[in-house]
Amino acid sequence: MIVDQNNPELLAYLRRTFPLEGCSVPGIGPGRWDSSKLADAQEKHAANRYNVYTLYTEAVPDLDLKDYIGRYFDGYTVTSAIGVYQGQTEPTTVITIVAPLSDMQKVMDLAGDIRVAGKQQSVLVTWGTVTRFDITEASVRG
Repeated sequence: MIVDQNNPELLAYLRRTFPLEGCSVPGIGPGRWDSSKLADAQEKHAANRYNVYTLYTEAVPDLDLKDYIGRYFDGYTVTSAIGVYQGQTEPTTVITIVAPLSDMQKVMDLAGDIRVAGKQQSVLVTWGTVTRFDITEASVRG
């Protein structure tokens, strides 16, 4: 089991959940380490981490992006913009999706679908980690 040593949130969580007093580290020696609990904890932590994915593509008037994006995601934002690609100004569509880290392959599949359907040379995909909290009736009222 490899633990990302550069992720202080995960390390703090693991130290709280799995105190190591009287235990040894897996792979180093015997101990009371439950590797399945560790794997479950890492999976739950990753499931609650989100990326904001942004796709940039040339605007194609005949392409109904809602149909393509809706195959993969229930929520997203589509923004019309003016972009510059290889020195040429062109109408651009920017698609923003907030989704779990585990959905990156869906984003790449969506970008490929849009590139092929829109006869694009490329679709630029960027992403970054974000903190997500949905303000809902339940979150407001507790």
